[in-house]
Parts: sequence; structure tokens; C-alpha cells
Amino acid sequence: MSVPEAPSRGRLATAWLLLLTLTAGSVDANSFYELQVFTANMTGNAVLLGIAIGSGAGASAVRSAFALAGFSFGACAGAAALRRRSPAEAWSIRAATATAIEAAILLAGFIVLRLENFEPSTGNALAVVVLVSVAMGLQSGVVWRLRIPGVSTTFVTGTIIGLMSGLTDGPAAHPPRGESGQRLAVRTSWQRMAALQAATFVVYGAGAALTGLVHSSSALWAQLVPLAGIAAAILVSVEAHREKSHR
Repeated sequence: MSVPEAPSRGRLATAWLLLLTLTAGSVDANSFYELQVFTANMTGNAVLLGIAIGSGAGASAVRSAFALAGFSFGACAGAAALRRRSPAEAWSIRAATATAIEAAILLAGFIVLRLENFEPSTGNALAVVVLVSVAMGLQSGVVWRLRIPGVSTTFVTGTIIGLMSGLTDGPAAHPPRGESGQRLAVRTSWQRMAALQAATFVVYGAGAALTGLVHSSSALWAQLVPLAGIAAAILVSVEAHREKSHR
């Protein structure tokens, strides 16, 4: 199990991934608080859609369906933007640009959410669902193109499976050939991947927990949590590109 060359180079790429994960966890918490829908975690959203259909809750079913459609569109756009790029090339200014676009869409969604005449049962709600879901799908498509095994920033089920599978197999699943230095490299790579997967799971939950904590005092401040996370991710990706350009 190995990480693509460019993202494995450093702390900045890891920080970028974890900031995106924090953002997704916070976005899902905000979406559930305000609209009873998930806009990043499509597994949970599929369950909500099924429950809504089965119970005859038409408005809830429509919100979940719009979230699924928006996420799918965003994922297609994110993957298409980096389609002809290797993982090493994708980790460049294109990643920073895609993150900035995601931030703009996310900001637009939260602006609509703060409109004075906003009601969960109106068209404004569907606009928020679509905008935020597109942003999360875009994020997922971009991260997918980096091809980091067992790591996603918007859903953690696959990450948990990857972590547990890796812990079960360990470095023995990828037996090295040659010198002891190569064996050490394989072990180090496996340990780093397991650490990244575990951190992704923890940070996703932490984003939701932080949002819940802040939301108990102010819904507005809770909605600023993911915006702060994505803004930090932009700064990190720009700095990573600057470092890469000076190599």
C-alpha cells in the first residue's frame, strides 16, 4: 500500500486532506441541523432518502434526492478537472484552484442559508442543498484523482475498512525484496498510511463535534466553521504549490 509520490511528500498535503475532512464533517453537521439532510456523506443521505420515501415524507425525500444529484454533479466536475493528470501533477495549482472553487460554492450556499426569508420548506432550502452538495462532490472528485488508497474526505466507511484491513495485513501484505532499508521503507509507508486513515476518521468526527458544540451557542458561528476549514485548506494548497515550484 503506497501513497502517490506528490501527496506523500509532506505535511502540507496531509494538512490539506485533513482540513478538507474537517470541513466535510462540519458541513454534514450543519446540513443535518438546518435541513435534516447530509450533503457530504452520501451513504447516510441514501438512508435518509429511503426512510423519507418509505414514510411518505415528500419534502425530505426531495431534499435528499437533490443532495445526491448535486454531489454527483460535483464529483463528476472534480474528477473531470484532473482527468488527464497524474496524481503527482494533480497535486498542484489545480488542486488549489479546485479548493477555491469549492469554497466559493460553499460560501454561496451558506449566504442563501442566512437570508432573512429562509425556510427549510422553500426553494431556498433546495438551493442550499444543491450548492453545498456540489461543493462536497467537487472535493470528493478531486481527492479521488489523487488515488490515495483507503482515504476519502467526505465519507469514512471506506476509510475505516481500509484502516482495519491494513491493520490486519500489516506490512507483511507487501513483502519487500532486497536490503533491510527497503523493508524499513515499506513498514514506514504502511505506518503512515494507517496513521492518515485513522486521522481522517477522527478529524471527520471532530468537525461534526466542533460544529455541534458551537451550534449550541450560535448557528451562525457554527456555519463559519467549515468556511474557516476550507479557507485554511486553500492557504495550505497554495503554499504547497509554491514549495513545489521552487524545487
